[in-house]
Amino acid sequence: MQSPTHPGVPVEVGPVARVRTDAGIDVVLTSTRVQNEDLELLAHAGVDITRVPLLVVKSNAHFRAAFGPVASVILDADTPGLSTPHLARLPYRNVARPAFPLDPDLVWTPSEATGSG
Repeated sequence: MQSPTHPGVPVEVGPVARVRTDAGIDVVLTSTRVQNEDLELLAHAGVDITRVPLLVVKSNAHFRAAFGPVASVILDADTPGLSTPHLARLPYRNVARPAFPLDPDLVWTPSEATGSG
């Protein structure tokens, strides 16, 4: 990989396919579940990211180091699941309250967390 986060680290993605839908959208599929954090994966599938008007990456944050420098804008989608930035939407159980950052009025300081305070 050439990713800024893991330069030179080999990643096994298995067979890769680039599929074009009837709507003219290209989808790059890997046979192994991986976070796409490297432009090389798309290049390997024949995608020149400098020539596509819109690129959607299914990744929480791993892609940012590689894609951020070449993206004109990054838009995050708040989809259902474990990666929402809205923590209040998650079904917390057995959490002592108040807890930062779940309770927005709570002011947290590092000295309180370590007990050195």
